[in-house]
Amino acid sequence: MNMQLLKRLPLTTLSFAALFLTCFQGTLFAATASSVERFGVTWTFDRAYEVGQFANGDWWVLGPVTITEISPASVDDKNGSMINPALNKNLAFDTRMQRDTFDAEANVATQLPLKVTKPSSILSAISLVEDTTRDNPQLDTISILTVLTEKPAAGSFRPPYQGDDKTILGNKADLNYDILRKLEPVEGAPEDLVALAEKFDRPYIELKLGWTGRYTHPKSNQPAYGRELAHRLGYGLLALQLNVPDEQKEALYINLVQIGIDIYGAARLGGKWNADGGHNQGRKMPMLLAGLALDNKEILKYANAEAYMIFQEDQQTFYVEQKHVDTPRREIRNRRLDPYTPEMIGKAEWGIRNYNEPDRSGSNWGAYYRTVSGAPTITHVLVAHLMGVEEIWNHPPLFEYYDRYFEVESEPEVRKGKGTNGIQTFTLNMWNAYR
Repeated sequence: MNMQLLKRLPLTTLSFAALFLTCFQGTLFAATASSVERFGVTWTFDRAYEVGQFANGDWWVLGPVTITEISPASVDDKNGSMINPALNKNLAFDTRMQRDTFDAEANVATQLPLKVTKPSSILSAISLVEDTTRDNPQLDTISILTVLTEKPAAGSFRPPYQGDDKTILGNKADLNYDILRKLEPVEGAPEDLVALAEKFDRPYIELKLGWTGRYTHPKSNQPAYGRELAHRLGYGLLALQLNVPDEQKEALYINLVQIGIDIYGAARLGGKWNADGGHNQGRKMPMLLAGLALDNKEILKYANAEAYMIFQEDQQTFYVEQKHVDTPRREIRNRRLDPYTPEMIGKAEWGIRNYNEPDRSGSNWGAYYRTVSGAPTITHVLVAHLMGVEEIWNHPPLFEYYDRYFEVESEPEVRKGKGTNGIQTFTLNMWNAYR
């Protein structure tokens, strides 16, 4: 057997004498171990249990299991752990977390030994020790251990970490590569999709879905702010459409599908990524990718904007109606908002919180946050076009508006100096070549 395949496992924790060791395309499928480690977090058990790795490398352990130690240890209300966390509730990872009330009773890292008898997700954090003031993250990492009571098939995706339902939703053997395009690379395209996949190795945390969610995003897992998060996800989603061999796409494909599964995990619990400036964009297309990749209709139903108006991209885009003409504008932070006129009725438009606060939408192109939200979102819209999922997405004003957005924002003089608030080079060139 190729011992290189065991690099994910600390060799000191393996019990080679018991049970068996099977490998599945480079991922450790099953072994026995008294502890496992992932991204600096180690979970130690009272004895050796059967363990293995999901398609993305996250660990499962066959329970019931007793966890005797979680390292780094939870000290001074830092390095906390939670089991099956609910959405939009107080968290127990770090008492310094801003805009959150620390829930000490939910920190299972202080309740060891912990016996877990039913399928569960253990989320364990590593806190940052440097300055965590203002908008800086308080966490470096969150890693996930999943307790199952039935051994999953080799290559299974990890179930969503939110809530109690730990049903396995698919397998990497089921991934449909035919839904991905094979387009020749353009300037700005990534050169190495295997290296790019590493940006998505760690779980993207979707537990607080309002603007305060940025403080729950661990620094090493994902960007804190939605603009950068959507830029990164869009870059990966667009890279999947390039003409490279499937085996070079595999790791990136697996990681993005896993992120999509976790977004679905929040959506099925009633999660909403409500329109709010630049915070909540970028979640819908990864979820849609997961549904298509695994041919999972339950996941895909949440992509239907007519039935589930739960994503920022859809809440912000609309056709101008008479009600928009009649509604007086309400300025945000003294930023100008021009009214809509009867001549604009039927035009595809954008508004910062249009779904709930249409009086804060302005017809002027310089309306507050138009480019903060638009620059990353247009990449996701392009991916949707390339994959032909407009009907599944089911929100025509989004697609019509972003065609207009590209016409305006793709001009060199408009893009100049905008940085992350401008259309990125890879997106610009892929749109020009293939849209």
